Amino acid sequence: MMHPQLFKISKLKEEDIPWINEVIKKEFPYTTFSKEKLSEKIDNTNFFLIKHHQKNISTGFLELEFFLEEGKARLNAIFVEEAWRGQGIAKKLLKKAIHECKRRKEIHSIFLLVKEDNFGAKKLYEKIGFVFEKIHDKEIDNSIVEVWSMHVA
Repeated sequence: MMHPQLFKISKLKEEDIPWINEVIKKEFPYTTFSKEKLSEKIDNTNFFLIKHHQKNISTGFLELEFFLEEGKARLNAIFVEEAWRGQGIAKKLLKKAIHECKRRKEIHSIFLLVKEDNFGAKKLYEKIGFVFEKIHDKEIDNSIVEVWSMHVA
């Protein structure tokens, strides 16, 4: 069991890029992100990148992208290291992302894509307040993908 006071959520930093890059290659092999592209996102205000960690132990991360002209944010990625799953880290990261959307007055909703057979993630999204919207028009990794959304305004 983790000690809550020892863990914190903070913005991603340049030194986190190698870890994130490895995670993306392993967990999201269908994407094509480079270290340079990740590095550019850190200081870009259209992105919100955070990690859950204890000192130098990174346990999870989240990436949110803002589409201000549409009033929407998209959850691009959420990940928790396998050894740390089941301890509420993903929920904490999501709540922090939702808080950031509410803080930005121009954002009214968040949406995400999730593989149809990712039942654990869908259960978490539902608990947080996301609802199924539709089947996405493209498959990812040979899987049917669903679009889920949530109003935050």
